[in-house]
Amino acid sequence: ERIRLEKARELELIELQKGQEKLAQETRVREQAARDKRKKLESDPNYIAQQREKALLNKYGIHPYHISTKQRSKLLNILNLLDNKQRLQEQDAVWLNSEGRKFFTDEVKMKFHRVEANFYLKQYEINKSDWHAINASSQLRKCKASKEAENFLENTNLSSNKNEKILSAYFTTLGGVKRDLEKSDIAIEHGLKAHDHSSQDYRPCTLLGAIYMENHEYNLGHDWYSKARDRGAPENSINVDLRSILLKLDKAKRSEMVTSL
Repeated sequence: ERIRLEKARELELIELQKGQEKLAQETRVREQAARDKRKKLESDPNYIAQQREKALLNKYGIHPYHISTKQRSKLLNILNLLDNKQRLQEQDAVWLNSEGRKFFTDEVKMKFHRVEANFYLKQYEINKSDWHAINASSQLRKCKASKEAENFLENTNLSSNKNEKILSAYFTTLGGVKRDLEKSDIAIEHGLKAHDHSSQDYRPCTLLGAIYMENHEYNLGHDWYSKARDRGAPENSINVDLRSILLKLDKAKRSEMVTSL
């Protein structure tokens, strides 16, 4: 009886092993078929294009289902240009700020302003135009490269220019850079210099208004924003400033600033 049971167990083990080998073989066949299918698919130009498009959209924080058929071609052209560090045509930049603004994600903005900054930096190298230096610094601020803008501006000769308008723009931009870097005392100093050089320009006024608001000196902030309005500052621009300042404050300071507004 023992011999018979052992024999039966041996037969069961043999059958089980055969079943496992058969299952393993079937799995290998399926995996090979899947690999062949994937390899074939990956060599398909249409599939390659789709994957590249998907990766590009993902890189810039854009969901493919939000793009209409009409918008897709234009958007992909813009993203490919930016991804290749090429500057956009004016109409494409306008489109991103109007019809295509929902695609102007933080990632796209950062890339757009970095490309613009590089363009103006290159132009400044070529012709040493002070306006190109100011534009480059403005674009660097917008792509969160204020430290780079500070180093760049302080190594130019713009402060020795005799043109009052250029001097005002220079000190306004440098003041904005110092504000970004939380050097508010120096930022105020530059803002006042900018105002002295061009007292009817609203930009130094909005800069000073923003700095004083951030420093919780609300009366001074209101005074400078009032001067900015008198000099033609767009109300929407001021509101954007105030909103961005509010978002950075803690709950108590935010409530305090709202009351002052």
